Amino acid sequence: MRSAWTPEEEELLRKNYPLLSAVELGAIFPNKTSTAIRSKAKVLKLTKLKKKFYFSPEQTEDLIKIYPTTSNDDIAAKFGCTRRSVNGIASKMGLKKDPEYMLRITQKLAGALGESGKGFRFKQGNTPPNKGKKVDEFMTPEQMIQFKLHQKKKGDRPHNWLPVGSEVITDEGYVTVKLAEGMYNWEHKHRITWELHHGPIPKGYNVQFKDGNRLNCDDVKNLYLISREEQLRTENTICRYPNELRTAISYLSKLNKQIQKHETDKSRRIEQFADGNNRDAEE
Repeated sequence: MRSAWTPEEEELLRKNYPLLSAVELGAIFPNKTSTAIRSKAKVLKLTKLKKKFYFSPEQTEDLIKIYPTTSNDDIAAKFGCTRRSVNGIASKMGLKKDPEYMLRITQKLAGALGESGKGFRFKQGNTPPNKGKKVDEFMTPEQMIQFKLHQKKKGDRPHNWLPVGSEVITDEGYVTVKLAEGMYNWEHKHRITWELHHGPIPKGYNVQFKDGNRLNCDDVKNLYLISREEQLRTENTICRYPNELRTAISYLSKLNKQIQKHETDKSRRIEQFADGNNRDAEE
């Protein structure tokens, strides 16, 4: 049973919580858990004073010895600092936990997790309460109505089902065709068009559109084959645009450079003017 905080204890917590560590507070309040102390401090809106903890040379040597096989909480309690301080100095010094120690900790946590769930598992030989009963024996009439409304019937299809041969435009703008039943039996229409006229697409090659329109996939003359290597080298640059557009992009790039140069020169002239005024004022 939790003991209530007395007014004297609250006043003592107000005075000491901002300055003392969790270990020191535990010594002052031996009948309170660390969780209870933190919770009460939160209710009283108490906060820790942000002060940096400095490890002495002796503490640093001790830390190097115990860090690989000791939890950071235990180290913080030993030195009277926060876990964050331990994490910080360990990171700066490049200290690491021992692999065997981490394996033991992981196994311990896994065992604790397994034990904590035992009370909620079905035991071997457990018999469900509705085994051998008809639906109307363990459902109310209202539940029966809802059950029948949502019950799937043989032959029912999902609301988004489409017949074989259906076409869908993807988020990327490609037309895909359903070739058979199943989630993965869809193919891009422009690839189908190419293979109907030229055969299988070689490995490492893609089919692209001459006019850049991904919906124009029925005309095989609008399609061309390109290796992925060449596509990465050419089509993902300015070269993939028509000559007129490439020229416009080139002019735009030069214009942006001139604007940037003008702004730089303008800023330089303003700085020089300001420096001159400052010198005149000093004289």
